[in-house]
Amino acid sequence: MSILQLESKARHHWAKWLPEKVASLKSEGMWEVALRNAAVMAQDRIQALMASGYRVWEAEEVALAEFILLPPEADEEMDEEDMERLRQFNETNAAVEEAIRKYDLENPD
Repeated sequence: MSILQLESKARHHWAKWLPEKVASLKSEGMWEVALRNAAVMAQDRIQALMASGYRVWEAEEVALAEFILLPPEADEEMDEEDMERLRQFNETNAAVEEAIRKYDLENPD
């Protein structure tokens, strides 16, 4: 996944699910910088994971969860369906993090 693709994913995800973060970054003039930094860090993480034996899709899944597809902000206006999606997102994110820890323990460098 290219840096531009990662930036685009972050831009869309953050705008939808992290409105307070986005507003803060924009007010500080750091929106584009933050998107670029997240994309670069994700790309670096993907490369490092692939070098340690992860498949491309595995490395991308890890990096996306760490830098791009950040957990949504809770919102008092969220309906039940959105709250359920947030709960599922958080559960999936926790499962991915656990799988990463397990893999890293089983496959030390």
